Amino acid sequence: MTAGVASCVTNAVGQGCIAIGMEQIAVHGQIPGLVRRPAWSGGDGSMWIPMQNTPQHPRTNENETTGESTTSVDSGRVGRPMLYLARTTPWVVDRTDGCPAGAGARSLPRVAASPRGAVARGQRALAAMATAAVLLGVSTVAAAQSQNGVTVLGTHCGGGPGLPPSLGVSDGLNLGHTSVLIARNMPAPAVGALVAGWATDQWGQFTLPLSLANMGMSGCALYVRPDAIEMFSSESSFAQWPLPVPYVPVLLGAHLGVQVLFADQQANVAGFGATPGLSLRIDPPPTDTVLTTQFTHNGITFVFARPAYVGQFVTGDWFVVGPVQIVDMLPQVADVGGRIVNGAMIDPDPSTVNQGYDSGLYTAQFANYYVPALNRALGVTAQSPLLLQPGHALVKVESLLNPPGVANLRRAAVLTCLDEVPFAGSFRPPYAGTDHRVRYHVGMIDWSQLAQLQPAPGMPLPADIAARLNLPWLDHCPSWLGRMMHPSEHMPDYGRDLAAMVGEAALIANCAIPEAERRPVAIGLVQFGIDCYGNLTNGCHWSGLGGHASGRKLPILFAGRLLGDNAMLAIGQNYVSQRLPSGQTSSYFGEDTQTFVVQQTAPGVYNFGFGGYGPGDVGLAEWGFSHVDSPQNDHAGWTTDSYRICCTVNGWLGNVLAARIMGLTAQWNHQVLFDYTDRYLGIETTAWHRAWSPWTDAMWSLYRPRF
Repeated sequence: MTAGVASCVTNAVGQGCIAIGMEQIAVHGQIPGLVRRPAWSGGDGSMWIPMQNTPQHPRTNENETTGESTTSVDSGRVGRPMLYLARTTPWVVDRTDGCPAGAGARSLPRVAASPRGAVARGQRALAAMATAAVLLGVSTVAAAQSQNGVTVLGTHCGGGPGLPPSLGVSDGLNLGHTSVLIARNMPAPAVGALVAGWATDQWGQFTLPLSLANMGMSGCALYVRPDAIEMFSSESSFAQWPLPVPYVPVLLGAHLGVQVLFADQQANVAGFGATPGLSLRIDPPPTDTVLTTQFTHNGITFVFARPAYVGQFVTGDWFVVGPVQIVDMLPQVADVGGRIVNGAMIDPDPSTVNQGYDSGLYTAQFANYYVPALNRALGVTAQSPLLLQPGHALVKVESLLNPPGVANLRRAAVLTCLDEVPFAGSFRPPYAGTDHRVRYHVGMIDWSQLAQLQPAPGMPLPADIAARLNLPWLDHCPSWLGRMMHPSEHMPDYGRDLAAMVGEAALIANCAIPEAERRPVAIGLVQFGIDCYGNLTNGCHWSGLGGHASGRKLPILFAGRLLGDNAMLAIGQNYVSQRLPSGQTSSYFGEDTQTFVVQQTAPGVYNFGFGGYGPGDVGLAEWGFSHVDSPQNDHAGWTTDSYRICCTVNGWLGNVLAARIMGLTAQWNHQVLFDYTDRYLGIETTAWHRAWSPWTDAMWSLYRPRF
């Protein structure tokens, strides 16, 4: 039987009313499944989430005339109405829904209540208490403890003997999944109300939490805006509520607040106690997994001793729920004419050039940087498996035996070992360093941070850029030697070319093209930013040297902007590349280490005495081959150093323009880069000197005047 009701109470001065819609589900002899409902109601802009009961033979009392209903359950088993909880402005009903004549727009938040009997008396008392809290309450301070999307708000008051009353949830809230909310340690038999709402910081004009001391509930506070109140009774000291969340993506990232108020004659003068509040973040569902003994990705195969659950991150990289024993990796590590190829590393250290991938990676001249102990592919067999523990990343490569260029690796795959299945759409953690916790997923991306610009003619195919960006860009070597580590099928080896592709990707992401085309590009660039940030915070640096080391800063800022990560956005402040007049240096990003403002560094001495600069050059935005580390390589002559025009700004300009478009110049925190880029492009007219990517130059001409 299904019956609908909307009831309301007025506030203390009789102005306006708020209604909460309830639909009672009574299914005899079975537990109903999730009833899918729209995630919005009418055209008023309100957002709703359905919360449906899964009753275990509840006793339902229903008024056949009004359709009003309550539910009581024995032994802690609770069956309950489906509540439509307003996420935004609550629904204001008119006179036909029972509000008094002349009721106007709401001036104070209110709650709805209309059951009867002992529970009805408790609900009326709680409804009155909620209204009084608005009129009399005083803000208090609540401590918050957060874990897995569940934040505990404040503390309890009252409760039964022994343990204090508590409120917990079986799992975090996930789209398309059901969790169970459990209130424990209330005085038995328990009678009270579940308060739920979409805010835990504000209730109308009042700040949450609200002290309830002025209502006789000393030590108690209201932590949740009461968008809905659900009455309950139980013969035991606990009660539970299923919390099914529909698969409605617009709910992703929303926070549902819950708190339980209960009758407790011993608690205080008012005779009520309360649990702490909870703020429950709605997250994506878990990633789909398969149970397998092996899988292949990007031509690289991992074989396990026993079946293990594996799945894919949003970019296609794989994870395994471990620990897991690896008995083989293909192509196998081998000795080819004295060169050890096809190696693997666990948690590469980006603070050193040492590596275990390939003994010929950096050519014979730098063979000493190959450390056999770092090659975790050596000796792996069924009899001697490699144990991969949760919290670690395994990077496996395939070498190029006859490289046509500088790069000596063909491709790479990253296998991240986790202790639990991550959210669907999660980004892979950084492959380098020691912290491999999953922190980000696509639902966290704020797509509104991207512009919607009309692309200039000649735009590269977004699918081609996305295909490369969604493969691992192996870049954890703090030296120009890192170009030899870049897998040739994934990424450019040279800094200029890498920066040019990053610039193209960032500009494509800011263009008004179909979302199916631009989002994979943006996702791939965010992943590269996550990896670059992992490398940076674990000791890597990219010092400019001619055309090397460009293009690593924008991806971090890009990821920080879209993910709302303040630590990423603070790299401009926390990782400053500069050479001080004292001679002290710090080098992190290529573009920043090569651009500087000419200044007098000592009385009568300009630019440390290098480059041929004089008093007339002070304040000039300038470039040097490796200015921060080696100012002796600076030259005032425009064409003295050919790298000025062949291999720097012509790769940077897409990064610079994208930073301007996205409002990231302050976060970049190196204004001279932007000034020098303007100066350079105001001088250079030769096409390839201006831009390695002709389309990027077209975008510059089209949008630099605007940004």
